[in-house]
Amino acid sequence: MTSPLAPLPALVTWGESRVGLCATRALGRSNIPTSVISDRPWAPAWRSRYCRNAVHGPDADNGDEYVQFLEGYLRANPASALILCDDRSALQVGRNRERFIGLVPFMLPSQELLECVTDKYLMLRFSLDNDLPTPKTIFIADEKDLTATIDQLRWPIALKGSGGYASNRILKLNKPEELSAAYEFLKAAQAEDGYASPLHAQEWVEGTTYSVIVLCQHGKLVARCVIQKGLTFPSWGGVCVTAKTVLSPVIERAVDKILAHICWHGILEIELILDHRSGEASIIELSPDPNWALDLAIAAGVNFPLILWKLLQGASPDECQTSGIPGKRFVWLLPEGIQLLVEKPGNFFKLAKSFLSGKLSTDIDLNDSGPVLAWLRRTARLLKSKP
Repeated sequence: MTSPLAPLPALVTWGESRVGLCATRALGRSNIPTSVISDRPWAPAWRSRYCRNAVHGPDADNGDEYVQFLEGYLRANPASALILCDDRSALQVGRNRERFIGLVPFMLPSQELLECVTDKYLMLRFSLDNDLPTPKTIFIADEKDLTATIDQLRWPIALKGSGGYASNRILKLNKPEELSAAYEFLKAAQAEDGYASPLHAQEWVEGTTYSVIVLCQHGKLVARCVIQKGLTFPSWGGVCVTAKTVLSPVIERAVDKILAHICWHGILEIELILDHRSGEASIIELSPDPNWALDLAIAAGVNFPLILWKLLQGASPDECQTSGIPGKRFVWLLPEGIQLLVEKPGNFFKLAKSFLSGKLSTDIDLNDSGPVLAWLRRTARLLKSKP
């Protein structure tokens, strides 16, 4: 029960995700009550000691059903803020924002910009049209373009479809003979997701990957945290297992150039790769969902969910400006760290070395053990289903 002086609960979406759990903990530790919506009974955020109310709703992919449920819930249960933790919820609320404006405070950019950054094809076109840093690219409208891809790009390459889902719609190809089969696979896969945009191929950039989380209010930068990726699962470039916060003028300049072209409103993750050969940074993707990086940003002193909540309550951006402490390290064990060790046991010593480093945090929080048990069960299911 909320005390008379306590704020109304904040409503957090996507409780089955890492970012939903992060937001729940970040707000709860600051004495802001949270309600968490999910369609998964195993949602880790529901198990958190900081979750005041577990809200079972439809999947955000259900469109109108999700929007109607969310609107009805908020009318019956007023909230101090709507914290959108995933692309799908952001898109559904954005497409129906007139139903939520005045009902609950939230932050989203223009719908045109939101649709752009959540579609790899549209974002790539935007980047090329505005001369933003991008690897050499060829669009594949049909099988005739496969020959041009083979002839004009330096191998290996990345073949990409539209939409989100990170590594689920990106394939690394090492030789031209792999292209035709990969093209047919991704074409069918993205059609199942409802995307009809042409696939595109890019030169595979060998370098260091960075995730930069920013919070902007009507285009003004309020908070930023620069994170350098370490080990990932899958090992060729998936979800992060180890990472650290850094200072990088090259990456910050690239981010400033991107933000100069977009009037963002809310939290945004900008993923870039620093080419070892050229020393230049190129865009990998932009996303309203900061995912794994949010854990480390909060540990490094940039509490994005809390800053967002304060802005939604009327705080001045100048009161909230901050950037991350460099040198902070993080290890994510559940489930990706365990999956990586099962896939490549030789990484055990690299992980062990991370635990010997200073300024280390992990996703296992014994002071909030409910989500840990949920993630352990989830990890076991993933390992059991592995072919």
